[in-house]
Amino acid sequence: MKAIRSEVRGEFYAFDPFLVDAVKCVLLRDGKLVPLTPKAFEILLVLVRHPGRVLKKEELFQLVWPDAFVDENNLPRNVSALRKALGEEPTEHKYVVTVPGQGYRFVATVQELETLDERESPPPLVETATLFVSQNGGVHQDQQSNLTSASTRTRQPRVLLAAALAILLGAGLFATGYLVFARWSRPTGPIPQRKLWQLTFEPGLESEPTWSPDGRFIAYSSDQSGNFDIWVRPVGEGNPIRVTNSPAHDWQPAWSPDGVSLVFRSERDGGGLYLAPALGGSERKLSKFGYHPHWSPDGSQILFFSAAYRGFVKSKMFVTSSDGGSSREVLADLVTEFVSPLRVAWHPDSQRLSVWGNHRQFGWSFWTVPLTNDSPVQSFVDPTVATRIKEAAVTFSDFKWLPSGQGLVFEGESQGVRNLWKIKVDGQTLRWVNGPERLTTSAGIDADIALSSDGRKLAFTIRSENSRLWSLPFDSMIGRIIGNGEAITNAGMDALQPGLSQDGRKLIFRKQRANKEELWIKSLENGTETLLIAADDFRRVNPIWSHDGSRLLYLRSRPASQGQTDGDPQIDRTLALRLVGGNDEQVLTSPVPGRQSLTDWTPDGKWILASTDWRTPGEVALCLFPIDGAPHAETGLRVIASHPDYHLWQGRFSPDSHWISFNAFKRTDGATSTIYVVTPSGGAWIPITEGQYWDDKPRWSPDGKTIYFISNRTGFLNLWKVRFDPASGKPLGQAIRVTDFESPAHMIMPNFVTMEMALTSDRLILPMTDSSGGIWIMENVDQ
Repeated sequence: MKAIRSEVRGEFYAFDPFLVDAVKCVLLRDGKLVPLTPKAFEILLVLVRHPGRVLKKEELFQLVWPDAFVDENNLPRNVSALRKALGEEPTEHKYVVTVPGQGYRFVATVQELETLDERESPPPLVETATLFVSQNGGVHQDQQSNLTSASTRTRQPRVLLAAALAILLGAGLFATGYLVFARWSRPTGPIPQRKLWQLTFEPGLESEPTWSPDGRFIAYSSDQSGNFDIWVRPVGEGNPIRVTNSPAHDWQPAWSPDGVSLVFRSERDGGGLYLAPALGGSERKLSKFGYHPHWSPDGSQILFFSAAYRGFVKSKMFVTSSDGGSSREVLADLVTEFVSPLRVAWHPDSQRLSVWGNHRQFGWSFWTVPLTNDSPVQSFVDPTVATRIKEAAVTFSDFKWLPSGQGLVFEGESQGVRNLWKIKVDGQTLRWVNGPERLTTSAGIDADIALSSDGRKLAFTIRSENSRLWSLPFDSMIGRIIGNGEAITNAGMDALQPGLSQDGRKLIFRKQRANKEELWIKSLENGTETLLIAADDFRRVNPIWSHDGSRLLYLRSRPASQGQTDGDPQIDRTLALRLVGGNDEQVLTSPVPGRQSLTDWTPDGKWILASTDWRTPGEVALCLFPIDGAPHAETGLRVIASHPDYHLWQGRFSPDSHWISFNAFKRTDGATSTIYVVTPSGGAWIPITEGQYWDDKPRWSPDGKTIYFISNRTGFLNLWKVRFDPASGKPLGQAIRVTDFESPAHMIMPNFVTMEMALTSDRLILPMTDSSGGIWIMENVDQ
């Protein structure tokens, strides 16, 4: 077989309205991004580099799946997905032609371009973060800025690392919740042969797989019909079956161990948990509330949670029986012992739950607890495991036990990439005895761990997520969206923490890609973007405008080092100031560790309103910093409001400066948050919301008679409003919902920590997260 050259001969390939960007690994149609799975893109790239030639199946497997054993059905499935992306009908052969018994041929005329200057209208930039394989088997991330025109750069040949590449193994260290993989070492033992293949190919988001007990079927949620429904698909050949057909979203399915039923979350009739026959039929409501249901391995109980997105607020845990009996809260006392939200899963014995989180005394640790909350057992880490990971940072989150009780599979993020990792465990002592082993190497987000009942197969979702800022026409006087919104930042790089100038003409925001962060200013009049601060050795967060629009304030810190998170209170942070259009950065405070967040200026521009524990260790208070106290403004800090049992955040002055709105939550709880107001001189707090939900990010209407805020009252985050009496400082009536974002595929960013919003009299800026993805299967995970 004649080998095909793999070196990059051109940067771009154009045909009809399409442009293949071999540098950024994206397909554009008339300048707009066309969603493609990583493997479908690689197949397209091989085809357009050899137009007119019949590429045999063996050649395609060699080029697209080197060093990996994959199912033969992966090739036709990916070709089918490619044809759909190119807009081909089943009977058309406009671009890709199947040559029976041989392979595929690309029949359109292809123009090979070295630069975009060779094409009349260069498409807009698409910024991406891509993983690549080095010659020694290591993994690294392309950290070169994509802000300049592609025509001005020359790239070295590179190989896209996608989900189905060879499984890489790494050595690891368990320390303060982090696993470090900056440098890879080859495994000392034999490499397990693990077959990896894609199960679903429909456009949109297909996620949350769950196995039938016999391993022949997988149930999952999909929005292929418009809204999310539960579907069941054979693992081998066969068509999917639609199980639910509600106009409301049905998602988060879990298959019962006896194979009879599916329990799932539904948004119908106020939301709750529902039970349905596995292949469809009569459905009944199991609980009036709850998310993420999980059967105990013996099928006797169902574990579920009070919050839809458990990684950002503390969630309460409940168990109920499948017959719909009363639900009871579990682990309530244990939750208070942890700083971070807990990740929880059933132990294989069905009598215990295991939890992962940041313990107030023991730090990041893994515990297994009886349902009675008696005698929790901490899993200790073998020294050989601890010595294998010393250099990098993988943050563990959700996990599942292997059914044998001999191992764990975690979601873990390392250098901005989230993959799946395996830890071997002594089933008797619960000690971590080997690993971690990196199971997947996707450049996307690997999530939704589902293990077959025999522990041999792993189903999971490879997601693509992008957070962009959206502008919505808004009447802040009546609190209503009055038109269709649109994205105002580009795809490919997450846009965070928007801040509008007082006149509503300029937007400050953070751009984040991989380990790089930048501050940008966007004109909302003509759409131009200006780089304010390029990526350097510092992180700059919480940017806020002065009232006259001449200055910008932000919080500056060094990036988190080994063993730290970005929110770690041990990181030194500094308040810094910059003139708009200037290059000099004025430091206002000394670098001091602790929790800080900047939120507003006083109207005279002389003080900064912030939340910090600098003066009140252990409790975050509302404080004012004097700007004329620079570079040691912390010495003149004034505390406005504090409480030994509460953290106070998100302070904002009312337009008349008579009130400050803020949110507060208990230090030991973190499951609910309440909006309050207080006078700038301090005094009693006046509650604005009920304290039954997580209410956050309070913002004033320009007339000061409405307080807008973000809440998880319906599970998803949405904008709500409360009318406000400026004379008494009290709310007028109940909270009213303003927005209606209720889809996992298009929603307000669910991360309360980094999520911010901005509004003026006629405009609302929200960070929106769009998700797509499909389900993959890996075999021989137990080896």
